[in-house]
Amino acid sequence: LYIGAEGLKEVVLTVKTVSTKPTVTFKASGNIDHSIPGSAAAVTPTFKNYSGSFTLAEVTAQDSKKQMVTEFFAATLENGKILVTCADNTPTGTYTLTLKLRLADDSEITGTTKVTVKRSVIKLKLSPSRLTLNKLTGDQGTVAVSSTVKGYDLTAPVIVMDESTYGRLTVDYSNGKLTVATNDTTQYGKTYKIALQANADAPAATLTVTIPALTKSGVTASLKAS
Repeated sequence: LYIGAEGLKEVVLTVKTVSTKPTVTFKASGNIDHSIPGSAAAVTPTFKNYSGSFTLAEVTAQDSKKQMVTEFFAATLENGKILVTCADNTPTGTYTLTLKLRLADDSEITGTTKVTVKRSVIKLKLSPSRLTLNKLTGDQGTVAVSSTVKGYDLTAPVIVMDESTYGRLTVDYSNGKLTVATNDTTQYGKTYKIALQANADAPAATLTVTIPALTKSGVTASLKAS
């Protein structure tokens, strides 16, 4: 736009139109981990030119090869965030999600975000990793069992003992604690191995249990004449 008049210098005015149309961007936090039951990615929407209510209208997904894989994913809206989960058979990798939101006036806006699906190797940590138990005194020991993967809830580990160990020790697990005790079949002077796994496919953490020989297991007392 310009304004001109005879004898006056032309003045050019630039008019910039500012859009007030609502837009949205999405940011995903956390990964979907097949090794952690109930794992989900939390997607947070950030609006521009909008502050009202909204609902989740549609979610579609593409893999890294731009193939549609929407059937693997599910999403729910909870407390203003979109929780994204996937089927157990979803291949690991990074996916692009397109999320469509419906606003209070029934208009719709869309945005995209990336979500990673992974499968962590669940390793266990034993503290301590060695016990020495005296059979003569009916010894027992307690071992703390934890996971090296944050967020993993170890309900019950897989406990593996070979033929030379099975039945020779009394073993019980509860609430992150493994209790190991001697019993009538425990042999003096033996070393036993107990393997613990988060699941059948996970690497094992090994507990070594040493039983002293009978000659080293006696209870001694000293008597002082009065």
